[in-house]
Amino acid sequence: MAGTRRRGRNRDDLRDRVLLAMLPNVVFDGWTRRALEDSVRSGEVTPEEALRAFPDGVGQVLDHFADWADRRMAAAVAEEREACDALRVRDRIARTVRLRLEALEPHREALRRALAWYAVPFRQPAAARITWRTADVAWRLAGDTATDFNHYTKRALLSGVWVATLAFWLADRSEGREASWR
Repeated sequence: MAGTRRRGRNRDDLRDRVLLAMLPNVVFDGWTRRALEDSVRSGEVTPEEALRAFPDGVGQVLDHFADWADRRMAAAVAEEREACDALRVRDRIARTVRLRLEALEPHREALRRALAWYAVPFRQPAAARITWRTADVAWRLAGDTATDFNHYTKRALLSGVWVATLAFWLADRSEGREASWR
């Protein structure tokens, strides 16, 4: 088990390195094979590492981007654990969503391009799965332990709120994104 966990962590570390090297290229090239291939120019990863990290291509990178953002959200919630625990559940969820968006702030254009990539009809099931996963992580971070019908309704509702909030946040030009936080 420890070996599996270590290999998984090493794989995530490699994928994180490739993703972070790729993000600056996404702004210009979009989420494309070219942006993935150009990530090796940063010197942070080799072509072999990029291919090994994401053998299935851009869709796999985008899935990892969402996972990376979920992990940033979880780390931010952990840093604020006491303050978050003192909030009402709905405020904990709002704070969790805000922390995820704040983690994505430096990558707004890459996120905007990711949404465009997922807008193609045959990619929408993957987008729905990733959205559900983010809603599930957020609810778990908020302390939700429901296993009944509420488990599903909470995640379905938050999925809708997440998508609407994300769209508003991407369009928000207010100082410090204050309109989004209101």
